[in-house]
Amino acid sequence: MQINYKKIATYLVVLLVIINLPPIAAPLRTIIDDNQFRYSNADGSYTIQEHFFKARLMREPYTNKVHQDFIKRYPGTTDTIIYRLYWRNPLCFWRWGYYLFDKRYSTFQYKNWDKIKEVRDKKEASGIKLSEDWMDF
Repeated sequence: MQINYKKIATYLVVLLVIINLPPIAAPLRTIIDDNQFRYSNADGSYTIQEHFFKARLMREPYTNKVHQDFIKRYPGTTDTIIYRLYWRNPLCFWRWGYYLFDKRYSTFQYKNWDKIKEVRDKKEASGIKLSEDWMDF
């Protein structure tokens, strides 16, 4: 019996495409990745978590609205760049379609939460009052 590698490769490609189609990928992401979408500015004074089906805060046209609301709420802040706290994991094959086509990955740069938390903790330790409505991920 001979193994047909072309057939196996074709089946895998078809399976990956099917898994990344929105009708299948969306429920899969809701189950697996619901707490995935977290955002923060560089000092951690502003954080937000987006739930995939409950609120699409960081998708167009909401992205600009969320950012403008943040600036209005904290008019004195100079730290207005919002970062995504989740990275592109190539092993998560069900996200590949989103990595290619979702604006979140091109709009927001990645920043590690641990580094943001260090800055936040230093500011709090030095007595700088940060916003009350932040999340500690």
